[in-house]
Amino acid sequence: MMSDFAYGEPMIEQLEPQAILDLFAAHNRVTLTQSLPVVLTIDVQDFVEYRQDVSDPATFATNPNVTTAATLHNFFAVTMLADIVAVNGQLAKGLYAATPRTMASSPTPAPGRAIADVTRNSLRDLFFEILKTDSTPIGSIAAFGLSGGNAPPGAPSVLQGSNWAIIGGTGAFLGARGQAGSGAGNSPRAASITEDPANRRINGGGNGRFILEVIPTVVPQVLITADGPAVVHSSNHSLVTSSNRAAPGEHLSLFATGLGRWRRRSIPASHFRRLLRRQSIRRWRLR
Repeated sequence: MMSDFAYGEPMIEQLEPQAILDLFAAHNRVTLTQSLPVVLTIDVQDFVEYRQDVSDPATFATNPNVTTAATLHNFFAVTMLADIVAVNGQLAKGLYAATPRTMASSPTPAPGRAIADVTRNSLRDLFFEILKTDSTPIGSIAAFGLSGGNAPPGAPSVLQGSNWAIIGGTGAFLGARGQAGSGAGNSPRAASITEDPANRRINGGGNGRFILEVIPTVVPQVLITADGPAVVHSSNHSLVTSSNRAAPGEHLSLFATGLGRWRRRSIPASHFRRLLRRQSIRRWRLR
């Protein structure tokens, strides 16, 4: 029942009549300019932060063994790496990579810390590249902001700390925006930058959870024909109308755009174009 991802073409998906009604009700409450945020919970493991605790680049990533990071004061660089293992509880693969720069700010700083109106511990670029379990790429999400301290105002309660802005994405997340932070139980292992990251899964690391509130750039839109919403009987692909009603328990097919990358079995737009010609529909122009 699964097919390859498809881009750009209107697709249809089988739905029960009640689901169609529910979707229309939701559709009528959403304007073209609205995008509802989606919360992604990304779990990672073998989470290691490699602290730049030596000055000689020739020694970076050369030690195959588990290392202990030196105690550093402030303004040091870190490279974080972890394996993505689940997204919203579903198994996944991928890479979490981040490059914090410690700044340790506080309204009442200790010596060597930075004075500021907010309490944070670093400035961080971070990137999530997400794959299916068979290593098929899905897409990536990029974020930037301040780590540690409080979560952004209005963020989901599961977002427990840090204040990152989602600044873009690729693939299924192309053009994504929103906010992000850390969830419960983030515990990377601190290592020296001299430790060889090729052995990260052998040497082990901590676990982590990240919460991303993502706003998509497009909203799913039900196609509208001259005779009403583009909902058809799956048996013969004739439009559902007041004179051609759906029966209880019948499977219907819905035409929509803005669904993003689609993995379920679908009918391409070329079939819908034939339907449009048969129904003499004038009001909708396919893109």
